[in-house]
Amino acid sequence: MVSFVIRFVVQDRESKLFLMPQNGDVGYTEFLHEAGRFDLLAEAIDTASLNCGEGFNVTKVLG
Repeated sequence: MVSFVIRFVVQDRESKLFLMPQNGDVGYTEFLHEAGRFDLLAEAIDTASLNCGEGFNVTKVLG
């Protein structure tokens, strides 16, 4: 039996870039497979609020 964990990714609405970890900070990438995966929805929203100026989308992914 295969089990999956639900994680969350964040995409900036204006630039269409995904948030990703970069040298202990937050960076940006155009590729979903490089996007950082958050364990908690609240953590994803908090990080997005600090790093996405004009809004963001948080999407569930299987990890």
